[in-house]
Amino acid sequence: ATQTLKIRLRGLRTLALSRLTQPTLSPDDFLEFGIDLEELRITSAGLQTIKSNAFKHVHGLKKMDLSDNMISSLENNAFTDISHSLEHLKLAHGFSSSVSSIPTDPLKVLVNLKELDLSNNRLKSMPDTSFHFLTKLERLELQDNAIETVSKGTFQGDIHGELQEIFLSYNNIKTISQHTFVHLPHLEQLYLDDNRIETLERRAFMNLEQIKRLNLKGNKITTISYEAFQNLPNLEDLDMSFNQLKSFDFLMFDQVGTLSIFKVNASYNKLTDLLINVPMQFEGGPNLGGVHSNIRILDLSHNNITSISKQFFRPIELSLTHLYLSHNSIFNATKDVFGSMRHLQWLDISHNGMYEMDFDMFRNTKRLQVLMASHNRIADIPNDLFRFLSYLRMVDFSHNRLRFLPDNLFREDGLERLDVSHNLLSKLPLSSMSVAAAMSLCELDLSWNSISSLAHGGLLTRFK
Repeated sequence: ATQTLKIRLRGLRTLALSRLTQPTLSPDDFLEFGIDLEELRITSAGLQTIKSNAFKHVHGLKKMDLSDNMISSLENNAFTDISHSLEHLKLAHGFSSSVSSIPTDPLKVLVNLKELDLSNNRLKSMPDTSFHFLTKLERLELQDNAIETVSKGTFQGDIHGELQEIFLSYNNIKTISQHTFVHLPHLEQLYLDDNRIETLERRAFMNLEQIKRLNLKGNKITTISYEAFQNLPNLEDLDMSFNQLKSFDFLMFDQVGTLSIFKVNASYNKLTDLLINVPMQFEGGPNLGGVHSNIRILDLSHNNITSISKQFFRPIELSLTHLYLSHNSIFNATKDVFGSMRHLQWLDISHNGMYEMDFDMFRNTKRLQVLMASHNRIADIPNDLFRFLSYLRMVDFSHNRLRFLPDNLFREDGLERLDVSHNLLSKLPLSSMSVAAAMSLCELDLSWNSISSLAHGGLLTRFK
């Protein structure tokens, strides 16, 4: 029976253990197992020490999970016997608090490693050679540590040609220096959110031709140097929300997202005035020297923006489809700011305390589909505000001070939803819609007004 058990153990492919009787792994612990073992999980086991050559009897291991342990000693040759077989190594919350630096020597032999998870430890130091021997690495997780610096040269294109994802969230990084992330040909996602980053130096992110997502949310960024982002043509999502930005300049994005549907989130910052700031080499009057950015979606909500310079959005007029400006302090909306966004489909200017909207504010912004203008102080809407807006689908003017809607405000067909609840309307605003607009309307919210009569003079027959 014992011999049969030994044979079965040697044919085992997956082994999961916890609550070991001793805190040490040594070669003899796997004497009964064989090279067929591909996956080993030893979690929440109180593991403290991994001896040299601990896995010499199971040298076919491909996946190993040592999470939730208290490893304080990882001998230099601990992984030598699985150096060519191991592809996935997880040590999340695996180290003792005494381990403050990435254990480079034991890890460097893992030349075929594709995924390495060192998250949720207390690592402070990351030597620039930490991953120089891991040439097949595709995914690196270092989030939830105490790492203070990412040194130039830690990640190199000629070494890390396969690297696709780097997670450095929830650390103590303060600066992204020049050439920190450069020439990584397959990098697609980089997470640096919830650190203490104050400055992005020039060329901090450079020649990342496949990067799609860059997350800088929840830092203390006050300064972004010109060309901090250089040649990131496929970037789709740049999140800079919850920082300390006081200015916003489209020159930062001159070489970013040129081949993608590019979204920039700068909500929850310290922006007050959106000013055109053209350095000497770009000076050339109101045309901004030909500066153009490919931003499709821009979120500047939850700032304290009070004024927007004429033609501030000029560099993105040909690309912008969605603009979010809610929860600011913008008091008026003019043609000079919003009038030439030829592809804009969605505009959110709610929660601003806005008093007025110019009659021609959408003069050449003719593809608008959704306008969110709730929670303002708007008392009058210009009669021609929506003239020629044949794509308009949804309009929200709730929580304003409207006493009436002008006749034929909505001339075109296609309008599906109109919300004018929580205003001061005293009668049904049915004449504000043409026959065509009324025919397409699906939802009309008139709640919380001062309407005392439902008399409609036959106008309700316009609605299907």
